Parts: sequence; C-alpha cells; structure tokens
Amino acid sequence: MVPVLRDGATVGVNVGKNTLKDVVDGEMYAINHNGQLRIKQLFRLPTGIRLRSFNRDEHPDEEYSFQQIQEQQLSILGHVFWWAMYSR
Repeated sequence: MVPVLRDGATVGVNVGKNTLKDVVDGEMYAINHNGQLRIKQLFRLPTGIRLRSFNRDEHPDEEYSFQQIQEQQLSILGHVFWWAMYSR
C-alpha cells in the first residue's frame, strides 16, 4: 500500500463496518484472507469484490467472485479510518 501505508504502519479499524454492503468503493479495509491480515482498497462488483493496492505496478488488482470469497475464507474485518507511520 506504499506510498500511503508503509510496512509497520499502525491502523485504526472500525470493526462495525465489516460486511460487503458496508463497503464504500475505494476506501481502505482490513481483511482476513485465509489467515493473512491485509489492508486493501475495496470495490464492490456485481459478481464479487476487487482488492486494490496503491502500488498497483507491483501488486495488480485482485478480483474474487462470491464463490471464491467463500472458498478462500476472505472476510472483511473493518474499515480503516486512521493510520500513522513513523520514520525508521
């Protein structure tokens, strides 16, 4: 998610916004992807969901159908409403 979020950034997550119907296209969300914690921009699609990174050259968009969301145990943990990074 560079340049917005660097490795080690701290994020605030609203866990009350954790369903597909809560998704506001283009906002950042914390997700659990088969046990892996990820922060991505989310976009609702008629057939599922799109995950996007700010550094799209290195990490292209990922699209998942509703069936793949279930199969890959992809769940939205909440909306990222705040973040902070510190200089190394």
